[in-house]
Amino acid sequence: MAQVRRLLLVTVACFSALGLAGANDGAIEGVGGSIKLMDEHPSVIMKSERVEIDLWRDRGEVECVFVFHNSGEATSVSTGFPEQGWGDVDVDRPSGFTSFQSWVDGQPVATKIQGLEKNFGGNQCWRRWRVKTVRFGRGQTRTVRVRYSARTGTVVSGHREFSYTVHTGASWKGPIGHAVVRMRLHGLPRYADIDATGNRPGGAWVWERRNFEPTSKDDVGVSFFPGYGRIRVNGGDPRLGIWPPLPVIKDRVVWLPLQAIV
Repeated sequence: MAQVRRLLLVTVACFSALGLAGANDGAIEGVGGSIKLMDEHPSVIMKSERVEIDLWRDRGEVECVFVFHNSGEATSVSTGFPEQGWGDVDVDRPSGFTSFQSWVDGQPVATKIQGLEKNFGGNQCWRRWRVKTVRFGRGQTRTVRVRYSARTGTVVSGHREFSYTVHTGASWKGPIGHAVVRMRLHGLPRYADIDATGNRPGGAWVWERRNFEPTSKDDVGVSFFPGYGRIRVNGGDPRLGIWPPLPVIKDRVVWLPLQAIV
């Protein structure tokens, strides 16, 4: 008789930089991203975008530096920095960034929270904007810096996720000249199963694009299991696919998901 061992087999929810499968399996709140024009504008270009993310098991700290150039006459633009959440969240009283600051050319500027949207696209989710006005002289280049903190999202499987939305930058004139996102991980065990956008030179995940019109496919994220390594059973990963995973046999041992026996 095969020996039966209890093992909690965990499954990765369908991961993308934008969200998790299943509205009630967990909560992701405080996702940030590229600055967006709140109104159409014909002359302001996003020349570059640099994002530095420091990620711990329970939180992420992010600094973004955007360089804009006005190719036309003097103007003022209303800009919004996205803040969003989805899953098992309270859409009427959203919990977003744990801290948020913004500067224009090194000077701190205040922002207002505006434009709360709820449950768009048939999903349990919310989105709102940190809005400010930036004035440009004729031909002027300005640097906008944003710094924020947010908790990592969690799902019932134990999986955690942190992401950054690039596609909101599509509202500026022409393509984005250069964008780079660098993500450094801190304090995760070496056996943690980590899946991140981009590649990992020099100990940090790096994603980079030049002269591009961003879409949702360009959004950036990391998914990880803090307490589990990558498990192979019957040649496959038992965490992927259906939830809960079915019992499987490896080396005359039956591996059962905890949900099947409690």
